[in-house]
Amino acid sequence: MMIWLAKRRHLLLVLILAGFHMLVWERGLAGDGWGYFSTIESMIEDHDLDLTNNRYAVTNGIGYQAKIGKWIAQYPPGLALFDAPMYLLGKLAYARGWVHPRIPEGKMRSAYKEVNAQTLTRIMFVVLSHNLYALLAIVLIDLTLRRLGFSDGWSALVTALAFFGSQLHFYAQNGMSHAVSTCWSAAAAAALAGICVQPEGRVRRWYRLGLAVGAVTIIRYAGVFFSFPVGLVLLVLYRGSFRRLIGHGLVFSAGMLSVLWVLPLYLKLQVGGYFASTYTPNWHYDPLNPPLWNVLFSPRHGFFWYHPFFLIVVGTLLWALVKGNYERPARRLFAGAALLGLAALGVLHGFWYSWWADAYSQRYLTETIPFLAPGIAIFLAHGRRAWRMAVALGLTALSYGFFLLSNAGLAYDAMENGPGMYISDYRIIFDQRMTLEQILHHLAHASFTFPAIERHALLILVAFVLVLVAYVVLGRARPPRAGTAEGRA
Repeated sequence: MMIWLAKRRHLLLVLILAGFHMLVWERGLAGDGWGYFSTIESMIEDHDLDLTNNRYAVTNGIGYQAKIGKWIAQYPPGLALFDAPMYLLGKLAYARGWVHPRIPEGKMRSAYKEVNAQTLTRIMFVVLSHNLYALLAIVLIDLTLRRLGFSDGWSALVTALAFFGSQLHFYAQNGMSHAVSTCWSAAAAAALAGICVQPEGRVRRWYRLGLAVGAVTIIRYAGVFFSFPVGLVLLVLYRGSFRRLIGHGLVFSAGMLSVLWVLPLYLKLQVGGYFASTYTPNWHYDPLNPPLWNVLFSPRHGFFWYHPFFLIVVGTLLWALVKGNYERPARRLFAGAALLGLAALGVLHGFWYSWWADAYSQRYLTETIPFLAPGIAIFLAHGRRAWRMAVALGLTALSYGFFLLSNAGLAYDAMENGPGMYISDYRIIFDQRMTLEQILHHLAHASFTFPAIERHALLILVAFVLVLVAYVVLGRARPPRAGTAEGRA
């Protein structure tokens, strides 16, 4: 047990830091999160899918269907299914009197004004569910990196950079769908990495991969596009054997169908038709912001503007794909799969009428982070690591800075407690010559949990000291590692 803890001490430290981040910056339900919550509440409390009596001040994702005379959700049911255990635990906690929350008047958001303590408890547990899924995503990203041959320490470091340097750190601590869907995309990435490394392994790995992609799809329909990178890996690995190509493809498809059957049944119960879509397609092509270019490079929530380190990461994956590495063919194949997944989701959402997503950063690409993370590791593993590490840490800090400003409401044209629409909206701190003290004041006021953290600051400080001491002690408990640093990476 001690040796296992020593080997995983880096990852455990990352999990603690990510958990503390979510504790400080808990966002509650926001935007689409209310629509998802209404769905799970209606399913469990009313045993139906009519949301007429499950509407709150924010009705994102809910619409009235005149044909059936009901208010219904436009989203698939996956999030409600995966959140159900924690929702039920919240019901139990309130019924037993374990939890009885209250929002201070100074922290009250307009969306919560008509929410009673019982409903607030359930909301808290749903958000906690997303926190846990985000932590599990971190574990799976670390597993993906280790399967691709990176050492325990480097895998944990890269996982931390992927979490804090991408939009995942924002969507990990609210009621929207991305933490849960990213957890399942991370499961798909881990399974695919194992297949890339050992293509002749057990066939059931393809079934588990199909399950993971199916799970992403019943949360967010676009998740089905992760079949593209899977198809690429199938073609590359088994292009010489038609029998294995078809066989493994069928096993993967069986895994997906084991989950996807939920969708037609849900639609039948909801609107009366197995294939009656509740998500009205609304596509748009803007020649000034063509698909893929817009979601990546547009100053209007373009992915690379908010997370510039990932421009280097994508470039590194392209280098790994083109240059190749005969000693590490699995990394080359995974790089190609990651790029294809990014392109597929980017093009799809680039054609969507609101490709900018009306939220922080480019949320539509959050699920690609587990696939892009190995690009960080490849970047750090070659050349002079000192300057590469400085670049990685500096750009990650920049991305996290945008997150902090967004949470503090320090952006022009921001929604209530929301982000700016363009990256230039964050220049307000320079235009108004805000001091560090003023920025910190805004940040402290924006945190729901900061008053409690401040009251227990000494205990929290002691806890962090104990964590660091345990980290050092566990490091000394590890057996000596063989090989060079380059070989370990």
